[in-house]
Amino acid sequence: MDFINKSEEEKFKSLFRLIPSYQGTIKTHYLNSNSIKSLSELLPFKNSDSIYIFGNGPGAIPFIQSFNNGYIKADTSGSSAITLARFPLTYYFFEPCSFINKNWKNNIKKLSRFTELISYHVIEHEYIIASEQIDKCKVILPNPQFHQRYLRKVSKGNIVIPRWYFIDEQTETETLYGLKTYFSYLKSKGSDEPKLLLNFKNSIIRQISLAFELGYQDIHLVGLEPSTPGYWYTQLEIIKELMSPNVFDRCTEPISNLKTASDLTSETDEPFKTFLKNGSDEYFTFNRSIILIIKLFLTQFNSKAKVTIHSSDNLISDLVDELKLLKIKRFNLI
Repeated sequence: MDFINKSEEEKFKSLFRLIPSYQGTIKTHYLNSNSIKSLSELLPFKNSDSIYIFGNGPGAIPFIQSFNNGYIKADTSGSSAITLARFPLTYYFFEPCSFINKNWKNNIKKLSRFTELISYHVIEHEYIIASEQIDKCKVILPNPQFHQRYLRKVSKGNIVIPRWYFIDEQTETETLYGLKTYFSYLKSKGSDEPKLLLNFKNSIIRQISLAFELGYQDIHLVGLEPSTPGYWYTQLEIIKELMSPNVFDRCTEPISNLKTASDLTSETDEPFKTFLKNGSDEYFTFNRSIILIIKLFLTQFNSKAKVTIHSSDNLISDLVDELKLLKIKRFNLI
């Protein structure tokens, strides 16, 4: 793909050509009765009291290596390209943009980075086909509809459609009310069995909710480096060792395209910076929301779980300090 000689407008249009053009024509298929719908049905599949939740930052790489080599024994959860690693996940959150936000074209300015849009479409749709591990885990959907092409390698019995509690994020007042209602509901019902997954802000929060609801006692978050550009899976010279040869060969071109898109949509490049979020006074930002939800689960949910974030990112440490998480004995930042 030759971007050099294209006009700025044509460069922008070229980015959209990286995205599968199914919008508006997607055919959906309802799952059969074999699909798991209650969180309680996932309890027999727990193999450990510890779980590692994978973000997409480069800090995930040493943990992927450890799981590939069998150095860490624990359950795992992730989304996006993590399914391409050699180790099988316990839970995979399949979250194409079309399922979460049908009006993504109208809301593009709300994305903190335009590459998130590219990531949802290229990674979720193309990489899941190349995965050799996708049917070795429970695939969790945010919607009881799915695109058959992308999940054809997944057995119906491995597809999970849990009950969700959706937070209205249109205003901060509505967001606060929704979070208060959700945690009040959990406290009123007790923790004897899983109830509702929290659908708020991002996939990391949905996975944190799953970990607490399923009673994990030792919850680890890795790959949270918001101040570091790029994702672990765009580092071609490194990820070749993390994937099987067949998977890597199939994914090299989409990864290269994603990296090109990321470079073009950096905040210093025209005309793409006009589509990026230029600073914000918003309280419920992507990363602050993650830290806040951890605090709410540790203080408002009847659980003895411990949470550890493995990150040296200054933004994460600043948010941890701001929300005073280190005062909670069951939290640790490494």
